[in-house]
Amino acid sequence: MSTASPSQPATSGAGRSFAVLALYLLMVFAGAALLAPWVWKGIHAIAPASSIARHPFHRYVNRCLMALALGGIWPLFRSGFFPGLRQSGLFRRPGMGREIFQGAVLGFFSLALIVLLVLTCGIRSWDFSHPLSLHALHLVRALGAASVVSVLEELLFRGATFGALRRTSGFWPAAFGSSVLYALVHFFQRPAAPGSVDASTGFEILLRMSAGFANGPVLIPGFINLTLAGLILAAFRERTGALWCSIGLHAGWIFWLKSYAFLTHAPVGAPDWFWGSSKLIDGWLAFASLLATVVGLRWVRAERAPFESNQEGPVHAD
Repeated sequence: MSTASPSQPATSGAGRSFAVLALYLLMVFAGAALLAPWVWKGIHAIAPASSIARHPFHRYVNRCLMALALGGIWPLFRSGFFPGLRQSGLFRRPGMGREIFQGAVLGFFSLALIVLLVLTCGIRSWDFSHPLSLHALHLVRALGAASVVSVLEELLFRGATFGALRRTSGFWPAAFGSSVLYALVHFFQRPAAPGSVDASTGFEILLRMSAGFANGPVLIPGFINLTLAGLILAAFRERTGALWCSIGLHAGWIFWLKSYAFLTHAPVGAPDWFWGSSKLIDGWLAFASLLATVVGLRWVRAERAPFESNQEGPVHAD
């Protein structure tokens, strides 16, 4: 009598998870391309003089992508892909405030180090041209974005996506798959506005937003850095068994990503390939700084809650 291999259920589960994820991505990207022209036309018909109406069309595509990605969490939950809030790492537990603080400190100072080196070497300089009121407004906006975006993105990428893949596969396949998705979403370029907007414009702009993938100097190290950032966030999720430290780390990064171009400026011709541009995260110096945050894995202490898995026994990182 033949017996099924113990690895078969996990392999089947992993294949199903990746298939559900592929379908989800297709629906999000195709849906955003189809929806964006109608949203653009609706805004211009209802409030043509509003600030939203003045946004470039690629912002409409980007916002539709985000809305559909977040809205798709519920269908993912119904499909069995989304593992639930507790299994995704978003649950209350003792010490979670400490984990958020530790992650935020690590994220803030890892990128602050880049800022310090760039300023010290004269690659960029402080920009004091803004009035004090604008600095205060920027601080509020940067902190707000860091607080909100870090929670939403960690829930989507490290909670739902990594969490679901991790239940049916090893750490590295789950971490790499979720990190590449994270990098893809954040790697889009900002194309020029189209001459006109019709039903197919969303697909046209989406293709032009992806132009960076054909540009070697833009792709490397920019896309590599974003993938590395996703892997690091997944590693903290794996180590702690919850999202709190990853949320804090992500928030510390977002603060500088929102503030770098506002607080500093650079002369024309600065060597972006090493130091990075005003985006901060697209140079080799950022790669080294991100890699150094791995040391923080030993600093962070938390009671780890293992992932639920289709495999027998606790799940450990491969």
